[in-house]
Amino acid sequence: MNAHYIPERFSNGVVFDHLISDGNLLPDQEYQDPCERSTVQKFTIGTRLVIGERAFRYGFFHQAVGEMSYALVNGNVIPNDGAEPLFVGTPLIGDRTIIVADAGSPANRPVNYYQGGYVFIYRNPTIAQSATNHDQFRRVVSSTVGTTANLILTLDYPLTCTPAHTGNANDLDIYPSQYSLICQPGHSSAGEESFVGFAHAWYAASEYGWVQTWGPVNAHSVVKFCGERGAPGDRDCYFTAGGGVATAKSASGTDVYVSFQRAGYLLPCTKSAYGSEFFMLQLAP
Repeated sequence: MNAHYIPERFSNGVVFDHLISDGNLLPDQEYQDPCERSTVQKFTIGTRLVIGERAFRYGFFHQAVGEMSYALVNGNVIPNDGAEPLFVGTPLIGDRTIIVADAGSPANRPVNYYQGGYVFIYRNPTIAQSATNHDQFRRVVSSTVGTTANLILTLDYPLTCTPAHTGNANDLDIYPSQYSLICQPGHSSAGEESFVGFAHAWYAASEYGWVQTWGPVNAHSVVKFCGERGAPGDRDCYFTAGGGVATAKSASGTDVYVSFQRAGYLLPCTKSAYGSEFFMLQLAP
């Protein structure tokens, strides 16, 4: 980190070689590079790391990384790995904690299981939405260990209205962080999974590390190199079920966007009808 002054603009600034945000290094732990693996958690799940034009997120690898040129998926299956419970008691305006009837056990709902995830609290459906009755969406700062009966969520912002029971089986939806269970494509259901990024280290199962979510990256090309087939303007890249990338025309030969998820856009010029799997990943900046 270096400080600098720009006389023409009368401004001071700081130069960073990397930036950590949206999370933090855990107590008594050392920095872990995106090219390093660890059996010990170093950062909170979902922590953001920016190095140059690349962005990374910290997560837990439920499975070993097969090949680093294939994108990895969010292995959480909803509602099994999340919850659609009722709340317990009577939450009030200004509360930053809410007790929920999540039946998870201590084994599958350890402390901070939902940290970095999100909760959607439904309004009372029997009356009109208003300043005193509206849906509320919050990030989960922390969660207590499951008791098979309930657990407590700490929210990133206080409640702005009093929740009411919906009269249905669920008052709220809770989603764990998409980086809390990183897996290879096909872990849950091929074609129905969402990609979260690329690994740059060979992680074994149950290790912690980073996935790249933004910036230049190399990927496995599907059918042919991206840009080798199709029109010169065929620049957008899409993930296929196996974690490779293809442009719409390189995958099908026609302008039919049958994609699983948009990945980004090609970086090299493909004027010569030959391209590369080198592209600008655009998932989470």
